Amino acid sequence: MKEYLASLQQRERNLVYLLAAALLIALGYFAAYQPLENKLQRAASSLEREINLQQWLETSGTKLAKLRAEKGKSNSSAGSLDQLVNRSARQFGLTVNRLQPQNKKLNVTLEEAQFKSVLQWLAQLQQEHGLTLDNVDFRAESTPGMVRVRVLLAK
Repeated sequence: MKEYLASLQQRERNLVYLLAAALLIALGYFAAYQPLENKLQRAASSLEREINLQQWLETSGTKLAKLRAEKGKSNSSAGSLDQLVNRSARQFGLTVNRLQPQNKKLNVTLEEAQFKSVLQWLAQLQQEHGLTLDNVDFRAESTPGMVRVRVLLAK
């Protein structure tokens, strides 16, 4: 390589050195600087998305807490336990056959009820109305998918 450079005229040698320097600069830019700059931009946009998500979660959490507080107030004033049970059972197409109060609890009997609807109804009673299921007894009926249910509910 030294022999080749020595055989060139001074002007040509300067051009080769200039070209080599330009190639080194281009290589440094494309191999190091540009990938780092791209990573930095992606990290900045990701950080911005995360900040926006955090702000949304904070505002949504506040709204959710307010709604839950309002819902708790409305549920507590929605009537007696037996009215709540009858109303919510009708929403799921269930017919209550028997309601029997026991102290501060309510014994509920459903006959010929769809198993899936009963599960959804019980989940709603727990999650949305804050009732507890003290005792649940399922008995299969002769029709597939139908059950007889006895539930002891407490507020």
